[in-house]
Amino acid sequence: MQAFFNNRVKKHQQQMQRYLRYVFNDHFALLMTLLIGAGGLYYSNFLKTLTPPFSIGRIFIVLIFLLALTFGRYASLTKPADQLFLLPKETQMRQYLVKALRYSCIVPFAMLFLIVGAVMPLYVVSTAQGFIQFFSLFIMMTTLKFSHLLVQQTRLFLIPKKRIQRLTIIFWVYAIVTIGCSVFVTPIIGIGLGIVAAIGFYYVTWKKQTASLDWETMIDMEQDRLYRVYQFINLFTDVPAVKAVVKRRRFADVLLNRIKKVQANTYFYLYSRQFIRGTEYSGLFIRLVLIYCVMVAFLAEYWIVLILGLVCLYLIGFQMIPMYHRFRYMLLSELYPVSEKLQKQAFRKLLALILSGATIIFALAVLMTQPFTNGLLIIIAFIVFDGCFLYGYVPQRLKKMNP
Repeated sequence: MQAFFNNRVKKHQQQMQRYLRYVFNDHFALLMTLLIGAGGLYYSNFLKTLTPPFSIGRIFIVLIFLLALTFGRYASLTKPADQLFLLPKETQMRQYLVKALRYSCIVPFAMLFLIVGAVMPLYVVSTAQGFIQFFSLFIMMTTLKFSHLLVQQTRLFLIPKKRIQRLTIIFWVYAIVTIGCSVFVTPIIGIGLGIVAAIGFYYVTWKKQTASLDWETMIDMEQDRLYRVYQFINLFTDVPAVKAVVKRRRFADVLLNRIKKVQANTYFYLYSRQFIRGTEYSGLFIRLVLIYCVMVAFLAEYWIVLILGLVCLYLIGFQMIPMYHRFRYMLLSELYPVSEKLQKQAFRKLLALILSGATIIFALAVLMTQPFTNGLLIIIAFIVFDGCFLYGYVPQRLKKMNP
């Protein structure tokens, strides 16, 4: 079973690498560099305004650590067919699950390393202790995350749901106490409590576990985990496993009815209907607009507001480009031909409306939170970016997509 799991991990990683090359491209690297640089500078300036010990900071650290524990889910890498073909091997599945548990620790532990490292400056200011406590906090967090994965693993077995709920509640209460002791007292206590938790949950949820596997739940958990991963990847490239949900949205009929029913507007009507009714594109637009408006409310530096706005506008426009090929295989457009020139014009027209709508909302948010002069400069930068994106980037991008 260990060789079988290793083979499955290999295939899973090959599939992820095939998608991730579209995610971690040059554009994404540039945007992340800007965001991390801007965020790091803002974070540094904020810490300089604090006077140690900053007692309120301890509460924020506890909340951040608790949120960090929610990152990372148990990865069993099971598939729907396993319920039939691996059922005779159920007695040997414990070896498989041991490997799965170890594999599930890799990404969460790496993220905890980065999160604890990012929180350390705030921890030093809040507690007046040294950076040497990083290792103690990291060990405490990894033992708690290991316990959390063990609790998730209990859902793979045919045991009462009330017991699983009880174990979950016990874990989170214990995690709050452990993190609280680490932050408000000393990290040494947190290490001790974390190790006790790991040993205790390992004994209760694994050593004493004699129940049979719940194959349906195990497969559903893995499919749900993969779907969440694919949803993120789908922001950068089309993923066949992610299918958009279509909604009626009667309130938008007023807008669609304003489009004249002429041949020149064939693709403009189709693109508009796809954007409004499909959650794949409209949902992305709404999320990015809301995220920017919320972030602007808490930011004072105009240049950070400007950079974040340009990033959000770029992401909105960039993620709409795959819509251009949405109706590539529609036969009616072949029976009643519509030139490619009209198709490009229709797509650019809709994209201009989408970016203009986002720019207007961003402008209102900026004017409400920034001085008028700074806000006006930011809005002008947004308008210039929209023009460059629509008439500079998009034509070149569509040309590459249709060589």
